[in-house]
Amino acid sequence: MGDLFSGFSRGDFVVGLLNFLTMYCSNFALKFVNYPFMVLAKSAKILPIILTGWLTGVYKLTRSQVMIAITITSGLVIFNAAKMMKKGSIKDDSWFGIGLVFLSLLFDGFVSSVTDQNKKS
Repeated sequence: MGDLFSGFSRGDFVVGLLNFLTMYCSNFALKFVNYPFMVLAKSAKILPIILTGWLTGVYKLTRSQVMIAITITSGLVIFNAAKMMKKGSIKDDSWFGIGLVFLSLLFDGFVSSVTDQNKKS
């Protein structure tokens, strides 16, 4: 079968570490924010992905791609926010938990861009 680490690269390590940090922040944030808020934030995941990919130079975005991403995210946020506001759950969320959720989204974006960068090379 071969050596376990023969095909293991630095990019694989970075992707694994970023995936771990994403999941750790997401799971730890659930102690401080309600689950509906987490679902709402994770539904907007496409924006951090294209932002970090653009900042790292992995993605070359056109205006139409950015507008499509904003439109999709807006629709998801409007659809899920209506459910959240009925329950009044956002009042109980702490700033620390919200920060962890956004950090998780940032790590998600870097996971995607580093993975795509690894595929290109």
